[in-house]
Amino acid sequence: MDLNSMTLVQLREIAKERGMKKISALKKGELIDALQASLEEKTHLTAKDETMKKENERTQKRPDVEKSQEKHEKKGGSKRDE
Repeated sequence: MDLNSMTLVQLREIAKERGMKKISALKKGELIDALQASLEEKTHLTAKDETMKKENERTQKRPDVEKSQEKHEKKGGSKRDE
């Protein structure tokens, strides 16, 4: 998506769709910067969510590991002790 080729009105519509607030006073360049930061943040969150999802799936596939950790923690140990 080439933000530079879009009009200010189009950029504001995109910003509103993304739930951005206080955008009406921004100049085109400032709005582009804010949108790019928003896109980068969303990309980062998406990657983080994907990593967490994979970690949860891996834990679910190995319930024996989770049970072992729970037993160890109940005895007063920590994961570092293993």
